[in-house]
Amino acid sequence: MAYEDELLEKLVIGALVLLGLALVPVVIGLAALVALPFVIGFAIAKILWRIYDEIRACIFPSKISGLTYLNHQTANKLLGMQRELAKKQRQKERAEKLAAEREAERLESMRVPETAIDSDWKEPEKEYELSGNLHLSSSLTNRQRNELYTLGYNVIKISPFGTSGAAVYWVKTRHNESKEHAFFCYILEAELKKYTDDIRMNATSGPDLVANWKGKQFCFDVETGKSLSRQPDWLESKFAYYQREYDRSFILVTKRGLKYKYSHYGDVITRGKIKETLRQLFRRR
Repeated sequence: MAYEDELLEKLVIGALVLLGLALVPVVIGLAALVALPFVIGFAIAKILWRIYDEIRACIFPSKISGLTYLNHQTANKLLGMQRELAKKQRQKERAEKLAAEREAERLESMRVPETAIDSDWKEPEKEYELSGNLHLSSSLTNRQRNELYTLGYNVIKISPFGTSGAAVYWVKTRHNESKEHAFFCYILEAELKKYTDDIRMNATSGPDLVANWKGKQFCFDVETGKSLSRQPDWLESKFAYYQREYDRSFILVTKRGLKYKYSHYGDVITRGKIKETLRQLFRRR
């Protein structure tokens, strides 16, 4: 009898355990059904609140909530950081490009064309004194060419006024000046000396050349076009200052294609108009 009671008790306990296990999914399902509307409702409410807050922020910027303000502030900081990184990257690329251009110019200036050191060329019978900063290669002896090369002169093949074929010149550059810029500064100086001896050349600041004549001051600036894209604002203020400070301000562009690009800065002349411009400038005063 005792054995039968013990067996019955075990059967009852087993049945209860199986019933409990069977009811677990039902309870979980009922709980999920009860909680699901609350979860969905909370998500919808959050979305609607965000939309409302954004609309309110657009209409009343001063009344946005703390959460929206924090989101906007964080977004603005991230945007600012992205812009700053992009700006630094552009500056780095610009600096690398500028350094590459200057290095190319330096290497080019060191290259001596064969026409400047042609061993078959017949030397002049007499040497003239190497006292200037610009020399026509065909007027030099090989010894003088070697001397100028040792002194750091650069070789450039160019036509001074564009009316004849290009010739080879030895030119002395100043600081970071290009040989083309230096060449036209010296050409302008030589042409100006036909009218006045009161000429000042500036190597670091101010116009490249300033000529004084009969109480008037005329300034001349040589432009190769390299500052046009790098420093447009600086060019604007520079030429505006020249026009205020001098009686006449002229811009000599080294390439004809630059004439239109510099025309809104002042009076632009090309190499082919140097002599005519100076003749008219000094004749009518």
